[in-house]
Amino acid sequence: MEGSRCGFVYKQTIIYAFWLRNTCYVNCNCGVDAVIAFSCVLSKVQKYILSYLEEALS
Repeated sequence: MEGSRCGFVYKQTIIYAFWLRNTCYVNCNCGVDAVIAFSCVLSKVQKYILSYLEEALS
């Protein structure tokens, strides 16, 4: 469940990022790509922390 929700949030972030890129196209390619990369890393870190907490609590 967690994984699919995470994937959904990631997909939404990409959609939003591309919408932002198309709406206010002000040479923000690097910014958008950075946001996507950051959200990707964040979701991986979040997943790692969640699995670590599950290990610790069980």
